[in-house]
Amino acid sequence: MLELIIVRHGQTEGNQKRIYQGWTDTQLNGNGLRQAERLALRLRKKELDSIYSSPLERAFTTASIVNKYHGLEIKAVQNIKEIHFGEWENMSQRQIEELYPDYMDKGRGGYKNFMAPGGESLDAAYSRINSWIKELIKNKEKGNVLIVSHAGAIRAMVSGLVGRGTEGHWNYVISNCSITTINIYDGFPVLTGLNDISHLENILQN
Repeated sequence: MLELIIVRHGQTEGNQKRIYQGWTDTQLNGNGLRQAERLALRLRKKELDSIYSSPLERAFTTASIVNKYHGLEIKAVQNIKEIHFGEWENMSQRQIEELYPDYMDKGRGGYKNFMAPGGESLDAAYSRINSWIKELIKNKEKGNVLIVSHAGAIRAMVSGLVGRGTEGHWNYVISNCSITTINIYDGFPVLTGLNDISHLENILQN
């Protein structure tokens, strides 16, 4: 059996302010660092065979904090970066609606192919993220794999492997430093845990 332990990075200032970060390379804030330390303690006795992380600092730092108990090579994977929001990066929903009112109306009509100016559609992001994770499953039959990524990317993985594809993308809540687990039995994926934040008791979530 192959177990995928899929983790969202710790909190950033952008998360706290509810802005679109996308490919912007932001750091964990103080709360995010505390979340990552709690996550590391939760996973310290878990036997991990490999660790994959988005190369963006907020994810890679989270992976590095977990890895202090494991001493593995962290493999940076471009394909599991967040959805790219183009001109909307570092903007809040309110700012976007003020600056792009007509554009937002178009997006509500067909979100799968909709993209921010200069950005990436959900369909395109879904394709790059799931092409990678399905190749991983194809090439690795057993073991425990940690994947550190982003909310949108994790939704794409879950909806792609055990859900309804892009139609079900928004059916999942993925909190900072949450753990989602998918077990693969002879190529067949089974969701065994979703958005587990039990290790983050008394730490703020966003």
